[in-house]
Amino acid sequence: YGKKIWALNQDIIAIETGGIERANDLRDTRDKLLDELACLGKIAYDEDIHGVVTIQFEGVDFVTKDYVNEMGYIRGYEYNKLFAEDIAKGLRGEVDDSFYVPSWPMLKNQEVFSVSEDINSDKNTDIGSLKALYNARGNRRATYRDLYPVGETYPEYPNVNNAVVIEGKEYEAVKDPITGHYNNIVADGGHTYTVSDDGVVTSVDTGKVYGTLGINSRDSKIFYEAKTQRSAIMNVMAEFDNLIHGIVTGMNKILSSDGTPEGTDEDVLLFKRIAVPSAGIDVSHTDGWVTDNLMINPLAQQVPALVNKGFLMSDKSVDQYKADALVDLFGNTFSRLSPDTNTQLTFAGYYIALTSENATNGRVYYSVSTNQEAMRTSLDNQRQEVVGVSDSDELTHMIRYQNAYNASSRYINTINSMLDTLINAMT
Repeated sequence: YGKKIWALNQDIIAIETGGIERANDLRDTRDKLLDELACLGKIAYDEDIHGVVTIQFEGVDFVTKDYVNEMGYIRGYEYNKLFAEDIAKGLRGEVDDSFYVPSWPMLKNQEVFSVSEDINSDKNTDIGSLKALYNARGNRRATYRDLYPVGETYPEYPNVNNAVVIEGKEYEAVKDPITGHYNNIVADGGHTYTVSDDGVVTSVDTGKVYGTLGINSRDSKIFYEAKTQRSAIMNVMAEFDNLIHGIVTGMNKILSSDGTPEGTDEDVLLFKRIAVPSAGIDVSHTDGWVTDNLMINPLAQQVPALVNKGFLMSDKSVDQYKADALVDLFGNTFSRLSPDTNTQLTFAGYYIALTSENATNGRVYYSVSTNQEAMRTSLDNQRQEVVGVSDSDELTHMIRYQNAYNASSRYINTINSMLDTLINAMT
């Protein structure tokens, strides 16, 4: 668009410089390009006394009198390297290495669309299909961790890791201001849990480790709204991955002999990870139990009876305990749909809520799109009443001019005939 508009500017100047002709056809073509460009993002343009149109796209000079500031792109890994300092300070989010980021090459690859801009119709910042697509896509492939579930540990944000979920209830650990160590957590029923300096929570009564301190519910909602909710696609991806993560890890924990998703070397579990072996590895935070990194255990597919040893105990009796636990897994609640909701859902309820939420959003988006299209058509019709060309008016003018031409032609022919007669008579 930029190159075409700039070229049209030069052609219009060449025709209109003398002040005699007006390049109406070229102007119509340029106006059409401006309309199409305005559909991609927020633009502002101005025409000078010479007929040259200059354009700003998202607040940046795009078409000037002398040149076109062409838009380009950089890959995610280039973006992360270019803005490493801002990413480290939390001013920008890291972009997936394979993602494309629209940029201005002439401005040291500054991004076209601001990551800090509040998208709001009241501020007129929700304009353009390209901008909408960029914001809807987000900056990474989202996983369940992008929902910031309470108790999940985020090493990159150490200041928010102060909560643990025990028996379905959230407890926050408090550091002693004098010693700098965590105080013990006293949970319901008087049960006590110690917290090590590195955040590991252990039961005093049983010695069972309940995990590492993670994000609390307040920060969970703040982080989710700031980093995930803005992107429609990331939001859906995170919610779907949370469902898969819950089913896979829940079933593996029941089927394993040590109560972990990874199990031991002797366990044949139903699911395994693609990228890393599942047994014997400390996978505390980036555990890889996400949709892109999962597969059904080939060994379990070939010999299903190997899973949980065919549900047989060492004395050959049926392992009814684990069978019942699998049934309960699908009957018990496991998660909220997102930090913005409070209802704990079962797997089936979660799936229904997920599909209902996106169906509702889709209907809302469709309704908004339909209304905006109707408004656009109405405004364009009003504009055409002023600057447009009516086919019937043009046809009327053409007939009028044709009749005038015919009358003029007959008049000239008559005069010519009279003059011919007079000249011949005089001779």
